[in-house]
Amino acid sequence: MASTALSPELVCGHMLVQVDILEKAVNELDARQVKAAAEQDAKHVKAAAESEAKQSAAMQLLQSLQTQMTELRHENQALRARLEEERATMSTQLQEVRAHNQALAARLNAELELPRSASGASRPATLEELIQRRDALAKIKAAHVDCGMAKSAGYTCAEARVVGYTLSEAKVAWGTDELRAAGYISSKGMTSRDFMDQYGAGRSNFSGLDFTGEDFSRMVLDKACHFSGCIFKGASFRHATLVGVNFSHADLSDCDLSHASLRDCTLTDATPPAKGRWGGAKLSGTVPMKQFGFSCAEVKAMGMVQGLKAAGYTCAEAKQAGYVEGLKAAGYTCAEAKQGGYTCAEAKQAGFNPRECMQAGFTFQEGRAAESNPG
Repeated sequence: MASTALSPELVCGHMLVQVDILEKAVNELDARQVKAAAEQDAKHVKAAAESEAKQSAAMQLLQSLQTQMTELRHENQALRARLEEERATMSTQLQEVRAHNQALAARLNAELELPRSASGASRPATLEELIQRRDALAKIKAAHVDCGMAKSAGYTCAEARVVGYTLSEAKVAWGTDELRAAGYISSKGMTSRDFMDQYGAGRSNFSGLDFTGEDFSRMVLDKACHFSGCIFKGASFRHATLVGVNFSHADLSDCDLSHASLRDCTLTDATPPAKGRWGGAKLSGTVPMKQFGFSCAEVKAMGMVQGLKAAGYTCAEAKQAGYVEGLKAAGYTCAEAKQGGYTCAEAKQAGFNPRECMQAGFTFQEGRAAESNPG
């Protein structure tokens, strides 16, 4: 039987191989441990850097919030100080106003205090008491107390008129009926304020009323309104807009129509204001301006075109005043234009067509010349 024992050389070689395998395994394990340690160190470094960055950002945010809180605290303190100062000022002013009102109320009460009969019952005022009351109101007026306060203190419109309050002052406190009763306005008188209230409520007929000295400035009357036979002496329609208003037989003497706009208004048999009271007024529609003494040039300056013929102006007057465009709309015929001195070219410019020009007597040559030289 052959021997199976290994030779020492073979055993030694086998052991060296095993040793190499173990060393290789040990080396790999060491490398893995080194790598794992390096990775762990990198993670720690990264985590530490992120933590430090977060702490730094948190500190910056905290510092910013602290700065803002400090600024807000300062602003709040300044605002409180300003509010306290304003409150103190307002309190002082309020106390002054209260003191003034109390003094004025005491003065009015003292002025209005009237003696009574021995029994204490009310009785008709004596002459002495009437004079005392009148004198008291006169002192109130001299102190520049207005009618509104005088009325609230118990004085009447009639008493206000006795001591010299003007109509314009009295209108602030009293209406048409009280002003009539006191004699400020006639029995047919009406204030412009009451007129506007009633006109706005739908009333349109105010015929025969007395509006002497009333102020209609800047009012817009663009709905039906009848002022037939009304009195407007010294009244004002400055910058007013009047559309379709009927002023027939009305007395407008010394009425101010400066810069007013009158469109399609009726002034038949009305008494007009003087020329100087129409400055800047604008007209359209049928208004007898020639009858009122205005030249054609003056009404042209007022913008009047429509109704020019109806107002009484001839075509020759219109020509002299400088009317061309709108002549047909003003009511004139082409024949009247030719008779008034207008050329064929001007007639065409005024709105007449070639057939109307031929019928008016312009020649064929004039028509051709007008076409070649329309200006």
